[in-house]
Amino acid sequence: MSNGRVINVDCQCGTKLFKYYKSSRGRLIKLFLEHIRKDYVGVTQNTNLPAICPACQKEIGTIQLINGRLALKLNQGTVKAIRL
Repeated sequence: MSNGRVINVDCQCGTKLFKYYKSSRGRLIKLFLEHIRKDYVGVTQNTNLPAICPACQKEIGTIQLINGRLALKLNQGTVKAIRL
């Protein structure tokens, strides 16, 4: 995991949600839970609750099993666009 970088994931309202290690290029579509460095929402502690922005109360995404790993599948309208 040396070719990626840590990025800040923000809500559309400006609230900081995550610090995430992104290893591949392209749009941010899903967040693998093991790559989340800092969780300001509390998704990594309790995966049964929905991921909701603490400021504006919009749903950020849903927890799904993708390729055998837990990931947060993002709702594209709720987070600021990030593209590497």
